Amino acid sequence: MEFYCPHCSIKLATRPGQAGTVGHCPRCKREITMPQQSSPQAALDDGDDVPPAGLAKPLDPTMLDLTQPQEPGDVEQDVTSHAAPRESARDHLFPGPFALLSYPLSPYGLTNLVLIVGSLLLLRCGKNMGMFPGDRDAIVRVLALVYTAWYLIECVDHSAHGGSRAPKPFQDVSGSDNPGPRIAHLTAAAILFVAPAGIYYAFTRSTDVIFCALAAGMVLLLPMSLLVTVVLESAQAVNPLFLLRAISRTLVPYLCLAILLGASSVVLGLSLQASSGPVRMTWGGALSAFGTGYGALVLAHLLGRFYWRYEEQLDWDI
Repeated sequence: MEFYCPHCSIKLATRPGQAGTVGHCPRCKREITMPQQSSPQAALDDGDDVPPAGLAKPLDPTMLDLTQPQEPGDVEQDVTSHAAPRESARDHLFPGPFALLSYPLSPYGLTNLVLIVGSLLLLRCGKNMGMFPGDRDAIVRVLALVYTAWYLIECVDHSAHGGSRAPKPFQDVSGSDNPGPRIAHLTAAAILFVAPAGIYYAFTRSTDVIFCALAAGMVLLLPMSLLVTVVLESAQAVNPLFLLRAISRTLVPYLCLAILLGASSVVLGLSLQASSGPVRMTWGGALSAFGTGYGALVLAHLLGRFYWRYEEQLDWDI
């Protein structure tokens, strides 16, 4: 019998004999009552890849087989006992190279890439032709970059909840109706972890030991801070002690992730800088800009998928 969680919209399954019993959703942990019959929408959607609200269909459709006996005489499993099946189901969830690289290949992902990259290239081409004297195009550039940053955060959120393809913009995946706290925490994280290295380099133009230490701290703490901001929407995103405790629980995979994200960001930044000089509308420039945006979406997916894979070790109790 299939139905959707009334709180987070994940598709679940249970046995007909459990109708009317109370359990807890394995994703949002909130209390739910098993329905008397399958949801009509769940029946219509049977076999679809994406349930309502764009959330990924769970890999194990029997997540809520809450009272399944193992053998005659065995004690029935507890309602909230999901640890063993959940861990075994997640063993393969960290994406392989093809699954990772194909994340932007959704209609929404490709459309956003074309719109963002195309608008920036057209603006730069128009500036070269004298259509935007001075800095009249600055507002449009800033708006495009802000939207790009926001969509990347949505991709992290979507991937942290199991998404495997770039989502529809402004999709309410985490259930938050107020973006204010997320914006505040992102701003605070940028000031605390990114600004020191940037300010130091701006004043000294030096990449000495101090700059390297500040940059290393940024590479170490910023990815976890972004995850806390997206998943918890909590001020713990700028608490170094909380972040270091979270890192210590997944030390080796997180360090590999942080190094990969840092190195890839440098490569993407250099690629973006190389195409930011006097612009001529060439296929090479367009492909370079498109590749930079594509790579940014892949990195956002990788960060969100890290939480999806190591949620239990992080133990943020949500």
